[in-house]
Amino acid sequence: MVDLTHQHQKADEFLQRIKDRHEELYTQHRLPIELKGLLTIEELKAIYWEFIYSGNTLYSVYDLKNQFPYRIAKEDSGLARTVNLILHPVTKEMCLILETKRKTTAKKDRAMPVLSGSYKTTKPAWRIDSIQPEKYANSVYYATDHYGIEKAKKEVLFSQKVQTRGADIFTNLMIAGAAFNKAGVQKVQDQKKISLYSKWANLGDLALCLKSNPAFTKSQLDELTTQLLISVENLHEKGFIHQDIKLENVLIYKDDAGKYSLALTDFGEVDSAEFPKCRPKATYGYESPEISAAHYFWQKEPSFSYDYFHQQSTVSYGQEIFNLNQKFYKDQIDKQKSQFSRSHKSNDMWAIGIILEQLYQRSYYGQNWDFKHHPLISGLLNPDREKRLTASQALVLNYIKLSTKIPGLIRQEFQSGPWEGLNLLEYALVHRDENSIKSLLAKDPSLVNHMITKGQYKDCTPLLLSFSHSKPPIVKALLRHALKNNENYKESLEVGEYHCRINKIKNPVVRELIFSAVAMQKKRATGRINFLSCDDAEVLQYLRNLSLSKRRPF
Repeated sequence: MVDLTHQHQKADEFLQRIKDRHEELYTQHRLPIELKGLLTIEELKAIYWEFIYSGNTLYSVYDLKNQFPYRIAKEDSGLARTVNLILHPVTKEMCLILETKRKTTAKKDRAMPVLSGSYKTTKPAWRIDSIQPEKYANSVYYATDHYGIEKAKKEVLFSQKVQTRGADIFTNLMIAGAAFNKAGVQKVQDQKKISLYSKWANLGDLALCLKSNPAFTKSQLDELTTQLLISVENLHEKGFIHQDIKLENVLIYKDDAGKYSLALTDFGEVDSAEFPKCRPKATYGYESPEISAAHYFWQKEPSFSYDYFHQQSTVSYGQEIFNLNQKFYKDQIDKQKSQFSRSHKSNDMWAIGIILEQLYQRSYYGQNWDFKHHPLISGLLNPDREKRLTASQALVLNYIKLSTKIPGLIRQEFQSGPWEGLNLLEYALVHRDENSIKSLLAKDPSLVNHMITKGQYKDCTPLLLSFSHSKPPIVKALLRHALKNNENYKESLEVGEYHCRINKIKNPVVRELIFSAVAMQKKRATGRINFLSCDDAEVLQYLRNLSLSKRRPF
């Protein structure tokens, strides 16, 4: 049952904001500076009055099963501008969006920029129920057939699906306006256009930003790298593959303090990571060697239609690597044809590597830059996709690299999202990233005694996480590190023993390690020796005596 009381409260809050804005126009006698040149103060008053006067209709809109967005075309209303009443998908606030109309031949709005693509044009729009008008990008999708509208709806639904409230996921949130015909009237059937809204990127996309701002500082570059990795990891963790990561699909923002941030956008080619249906795709210049291989070996097969290489680049590193190693990729494809003929996360990671290589070469390292000396980028551009860094591995590696400048970074907890409360060691344990775990333990062995205080892993320790997420050598290493301080050690062992007894941990080597550690812990009071306190040679001999050949995933 729909909670109309709560919905009517939202409508009341919206109307109160509109009344406050209307009152400000009367008392201050000036138009907000952002809207100057777009309409007069009297025209803005008329827009506000439209909602104040007919405010009761907002309840009707809610009562009719949330019939949002609600479009008021200027052709029908007589107002100076078309407005859209939309429901924010995350905050659930009602928002009033004022559209602009960029014309090249008419005087009105001709200073406004317009961006165009295969299916859309993008113009500025303004949210005018907020304290200060907030600038939005208004993308209008045109469709002579059904494809354009469906593509737009897919982008909107996907961008909202991957949002996590309160989390910095650096993914562009898109909100749908009403579908309408060319006269501006809202339509249900025979849809011709659809408006999409998202936060305005004041520096445009990353490609445009690099043209106007040829260099980022090293700290800015580090921050943007982290944000980009978080954005793609968020997609992959939620079971999606982007399929078109490139400079043009990374939006760049700069706040009043001069701080940069980014958002990944354009989700029209997204595919499922678990059940991929699409052919592997990329824009030319960003395609992995495997995509080049699939395109080369299967281009004559009727079942393999592939037409997504947009010739926006004259250079393709992926194509170059494929040309040098055709036999290697032919052998891989012959062994795993079904996998190579579908989209894959590793293709996204290659594209991220290409973006970072361009950023680092342009922004920091100069003409003699060689990415092979940069472990993060070389890991992302590994020719063998089985060895290529995943998004999680890349993020951990980037944090470890940055921790040389910010020592406390590896202890810092994730503040929101699925990894809330975890520090970097715990994050690496969940992702079974052995190399990162070893690096982190070498940097700070005391990390294993941390108690997680919030999030889905609350009250766990790294030792507890290792029982379910790690291989025997890591469990052994963490047991040794934990015992040295003894903090959280006994409790972790007891929980680990419980997991073993109810068969949540099926790996026989890990089970044997835990049972032995618990038994030795209980015998310590009698003076019996604990194998964990022995030197490395004795521990290694103990492990050799276990049936290591039976090792299998938990």
